[in-house]
Amino acid sequence: MKTVNWPQTKTKCGEEGVLEKRPLAGNEDSIPDDVQKRVVGGAEVKPRNRYPWMALIKDNEEQLCGGAIINDRFVLTAAHCIDACEESSGCKVVLGVHNIRESKGAYDIDSFIKHDEYSLFENDIGLIKLKRRIRFNESMKPICLPKQQSLSEIVPYSENITSAGWGLTSKGRGSDVLMEFVGEDWLKGDRSKSKFCKNLLCLRQVNGRFESGDSGGPAWIKIGKKDHVVGVISHYRLHRMRLTRVALVVDWIIDKTRGAYYCY
Repeated sequence: MKTVNWPQTKTKCGEEGVLEKRPLAGNEDSIPDDVQKRVVGGAEVKPRNRYPWMALIKDNEEQLCGGAIINDRFVLTAAHCIDACEESSGCKVVLGVHNIRESKGAYDIDSFIKHDEYSLFENDIGLIKLKRRIRFNESMKPICLPKQQSLSEIVPYSENITSAGWGLTSKGRGSDVLMEFVGEDWLKGDRSKSKFCKNLLCLRQVNGRFESGDSGGPAWIKIGKKDHVVGVISHYRLHRMRLTRVALVVDWIIDKTRGAYYCY
């Protein structure tokens, strides 16, 4: 098993703004079974800077995808979100905001990087390089990457997995504020027995689900006192949310983000 060593700064990654008990809202049985990738039935994130790694990708002021700050130059997202941005000249990344109507925090994009083996259901992961470095503060901090390639070594299957995004409420209306969602890994046994989940993280939603607009966003678990990103939202299939497993592409991420500073 390989361990990755990162260049580091004095800033700590994966630290939430405030630790508190999460309120739950909605349930899986009350949600229609159509294909969705935006948070529906989740709870508003409080306080507003609780998840400072969250990124919003906009296309000419329209919400496009989610993402996560992983270091001072790069945002992690889904490759299919980059596909959409490459077809437009108006994509920007917004950081440090809770309400999408806030005008601050827009970063211009320097370049896009998609995984070399990206396809519809495999390696749906990519990187957005920003034109200027992120100055970390209470509302903008990176989330930790897993340091080992084996997901089973770092994800206790009994743990709830958290994600967040700017999406629909349980009443079907658009949400301007960041919403959070809790799910659990539904494949607790041998992953090799699953045709669709061998290289993916497959979640059963506990208090909400996703619709288009929040794909590309991160899912994470707490290891010790830090949050580690374990998946990037890709697609919804057979009543389960599929996420690209970050632990399988850590080496690729580090190779493509040379020159950036990671936190510890």
